[in-house]
Amino acid sequence: MTSQEWLSIGYDKGIIEDIPDSDSVLFSEAYNKWFIYKMRTVRSGSLDRIECTYRRYYLNDVINNTYVHQIDNDFIVSFIRRSIPSDSVTLKEFRRFYQIINNVLVFALDFNLGHAKIIDWNYVKRFGNGSGFDYKKKDAYIVPDSDFDRLYNSVVYDDVYPLKRSAALCVVLNFYLGLRIGEMAALRFEDFDIKNMCVYINHNEVKDYERDSSGERVGRCNYHVVDYLKTACGRRCVPLVPEALVIFDLICKNHNAHGYDSPYLCYDGTDTIRTRSLARTLTRLCKLTGVQPFNFHLIRKTYASTLHMCGIPTKVISGILGHADMSTTQKFYILNYKDTYRQFYDDICNALSDKQHVFNNARSAI
Repeated sequence: MTSQEWLSIGYDKGIIEDIPDSDSVLFSEAYNKWFIYKMRTVRSGSLDRIECTYRRYYLNDVINNTYVHQIDNDFIVSFIRRSIPSDSVTLKEFRRFYQIINNVLVFALDFNLGHAKIIDWNYVKRFGNGSGFDYKKKDAYIVPDSDFDRLYNSVVYDDVYPLKRSAALCVVLNFYLGLRIGEMAALRFEDFDIKNMCVYINHNEVKDYERDSSGERVGRCNYHVVDYLKTACGRRCVPLVPEALVIFDLICKNHNAHGYDSPYLCYDGTDTIRTRSLARTLTRLCKLTGVQPFNFHLIRKTYASTLHMCGIPTKVISGILGHADMSTTQKFYILNYKDTYRQFYDDICNALSDKQHVFNNARSAI
């Protein structure tokens, strides 16, 4: 073993404290190298979330200008406690926060950057999580029947927002499809298989930034449709119930009446960012109809909850939603387990039909 290898062992175990300046690496430098590495392994949207979390918690903290060999268990505990005040973040946000410091230090260890120490994460979690998390209540997920009825009648029959007729109909349509907002924004007429009564979900509208070789953003944020979805199992076939087919037909008629030449359902005559258009249309519809404001993702949770309350098994709902792991569905809705949704097609139609007896009883109990 060479003298340099002996020194490296001494630095890593903390036996030797006087690490030469030439071997010292700041946490910010290790982060930048790790971020450039992540540019080759993750999608642009994930990079944006990492960058936002870093800027919020790390950029202006002393850890940013601390050498990695100085970061030990107690340092990380102190960093967590001062960075995350009591009940300020959800567990999901904390995991993003934790992802950075964990992955950067592991990266530094793997590539021998700055003699980073091995961290006892069980110790850190035991003493660093005293801040607590803001656990959101699960009983506020579903859009009430009365609000949906008012929204449906105002859009379908009264045409309350004619300027955004297609987008407004897409908002209502999603109560019968349960798509993510990017998936709805990228939904095209050719994705509908009327013969087999299903919709193929293959595309997604995303936002990202172009980046240079150092990971810095270049230019403005870009919105565009991609042929991949959020999860690997995201490509799926969603059942097209009769109520959804009625709304789809209204969208087709609206496009024909205005002479729109666009493959996308939510097009309303001008080229806009469709995810933004859908979100703003929903906000506007809530104001016009007087319903309690809610976001687009709540429609997706309402869809899944509706199926659950009407006895659709967990595996079926998870597959329709495109969740990579069934536990993601179970975390929010305590569901049962069975096979493929095809044998439950009639149940799905009944679950999403208006004035269904079981549906109303289940909703009234919430």
